[in-house]
Amino acid sequence: IDFTALARTGYLFVDMMVLISGFLLFLPLMRHIFMDEDMIGWKQYALRRIARIAPSYYFAVLLIFFAVALPNKMYSTTAEAIKDLITHLTFTQTLFVKTYLGSKLDVVLWTVAIEVWFYVLFPFVASMMKRREQGNGKSTLTSVAVIAAVCILFYGITYWWRTSVVEKPGAYLAMKINQLPAFMGTYANGMIGAMIFVLLAKHCERTSGISIACTLLSVACMIYIALMLNECADLPAERAQIWQVTERFRLTCAFMIFIIATALSMRWYRFIFSNRLMRFLSAISYNLYIWHQWLAVQLKNLWRIPYWEGSVPPNQNWDHAWMNKYAAVITVA
Repeated sequence: IDFTALARTGYLFVDMMVLISGFLLFLPLMRHIFMDEDMIGWKQYALRRIARIAPSYYFAVLLIFFAVALPNKMYSTTAEAIKDLITHLTFTQTLFVKTYLGSKLDVVLWTVAIEVWFYVLFPFVASMMKRREQGNGKSTLTSVAVIAAVCILFYGITYWWRTSVVEKPGAYLAMKINQLPAFMGTYANGMIGAMIFVLLAKHCERTSGISIACTLLSVACMIYIALMLNECADLPAERAQIWQVTERFRLTCAFMIFIIATALSMRWYRFIFSNRLMRFLSAISYNLYIWHQWLAVQLKNLWRIPYWEGSVPPNQNWDHAWMNKYAAVITVA
C-alpha cells in the first residue's frame, strides 16, 4: 500500500472543495425552482455568508500578521506589510504574486477569496435562474434550459481562461490556475449536480436496487479518482499544474457523481461518511482548513517539530523516518 500519490496530489481536493461549495450553494435554489420551496432573502443570505466566513478568516489574518509576521520581521518594507494585510482583508490577495504566492500570512486563504467573490456573483446568477411560472411541465423544461445556458456560459469562461491565459506561452502558471475564471466550470458542475439531485428526489423513489447500484457507483468513482491522482502524481511539477487545469473538469465530474451516488447509497455505506464524528469534523472543517497548512509549515520550518538540523528540510531529502514522524505530528495538530 503506497499513499505517495495521495500525499503529492492532496491539493487537488481543493478543486473538490470548491465543487462541494457550489453544489451546496445551488441546492436551495434548485429546490426553489423545481420543488417550489421558499428561498431566504438576499440580505439574510449575505449576513449568513459573512457570519460563516468573516470572523474565523479575519481572526486568522490579524493574529498571524500581528503575532507572527511582524514580530519575526518577515516583511522587508512597511509598504509590503500593508499591502499583504489590506489585500487579505479585502479578499484580493490572489491578484498579486507577493500577496498570494509570496504572502507571509496563511497561503491557503486564497481559496476563501475565490469563494467570497463567487458569493458576491451568486445573487446575480440566481436572479437569471429564478422560478418560471408556467405550466408544470413547461416550467421544468424552461428552467432546465436556463440552467444549461448558464452552465455553458460558465464552461465558456473557464475554457477561455484556460486557452487564452493559462496555456499562453510564458504564462506564470502558479498565478493563473487558481483564479475565479478557472473555477467557473467547477461551479457549473456543482450547479448541474444540485439540479440532478433535486430532480431525483422529486421524481424517483429510493429502492434497494437503486441503493445497491449507487453504492457500487460510489466505490467505482473513488477508484477512478484514485487512478486520476496517480496519473497526476507521475508528472513533473509544471506538467502537473497544466494537468490540474486541463483535467479539472473530468475530476470534478467524477467527484460530483460520487457525491450523488453516495447520498443515494445503502444505509451502512452512508454511515461511513455521515456519523457523529464526521458531522463534528464537518462542522469545524472551515476552521481546520484555515489553519492546517499554516500550522504544518510552522511546525516544520519555524519550530522544527520533529527536530531536524541543517538548512534543507528532511522531506526534501526523502528522509522517510522523519517524514513518518512529521505526518503523525501534523495529523494530531
